[in-house]
Amino acid sequence: MKLHSLLVLAAVGLPLHACSDSSEKTEDTPDNFEAAGHTEVDDDPPEISDTADEESPDENTEGEDTATEEEDAPLAIDGVYEGSITVNLTSDPLGTGVMMEEACTGHLLANVMQVGEPPIYGTGECSIAEDSIMAMLMGTAGPFGGGLSGRFDEDGAPTGIISIEIVGFDDGVEVDWTGRFEGTDGSVTLVGEAEGLLEDLTVEMEVGTLVFDVSYSGGFELAQVRTPE
Repeated sequence: MKLHSLLVLAAVGLPLHACSDSSEKTEDTPDNFEAAGHTEVDDDPPEISDTADEESPDENTEGEDTATEEEDAPLAIDGVYEGSITVNLTSDPLGTGVMMEEACTGHLLANVMQVGEPPIYGTGECSIAEDSIMAMLMGTAGPFGGGLSGRFDEDGAPTGIISIEIVGFDDGVEVDWTGRFEGTDGSVTLVGEAEGLLEDLTVEMEVGTLVFDVSYSGGFELAQVRTPE
C-alpha cells in the first residue's frame, strides 16, 4: 500500500488493522457472532433433566405394586366343589401273609363355607373292582357311600376326615386327610391327600368275623364349580 493511502486512512480515523489481510479476521469471528446476538457455545454440554427418569421408576413401581397385590390377594375359596376321590386300602384280612390291595374310586361333592360348621363338608361314593378278592369276601363291590368333613388348622390349611361306609366294617372306614387350595387362571381347586394306618378293624365277611389292620393312601381333587352369589 502506498504511503499516500496510509496517510489518507489515518486522516479519516480508520484503524490501520482494518486493511490487514483477510486471514487475520478469523480471530475476530467469536466477537462478531456475539455482537450479532449469538451466544457462545460452552465446552461442557448442558445438563439433562432427570425428571423423566425419576417419574418412570415411580410408574413402574406402581405397576409392580398392583401386580403384587393381585398375586397376594386371598383366594375366594367359598363355594361348591366337585371332583374325584380315590382311597387305596391294603390289608391281610385272612392273616396268610398275602397282602390285598384295593382302590375305592368314585365321585365327591363338597361345600366350603369358612363361617360354616363345619366349614368343609361333602358327600360321595366309591367302588372297588368287582372281580377283586375283597369284593368276593364282602359280597359286594359297592358303591359305598361316604362323606368328607374338614376344618382349618392354625396355619389356615384345610384338614379333616374321609369316611367310607364299606359293607361289613362295623364302624366304616375313616381316614385322615390334609390339603390345600390352589388357584390358577381364576379357578380354585381343593386338593386333599390321605395316608395312614387303621388298626384292629372288625369286619363281618362271608367267611366270618375278621380283625385286621388296614393301611390307606390316596386323596381327592375337587374343582370349584359354583361360588356364593
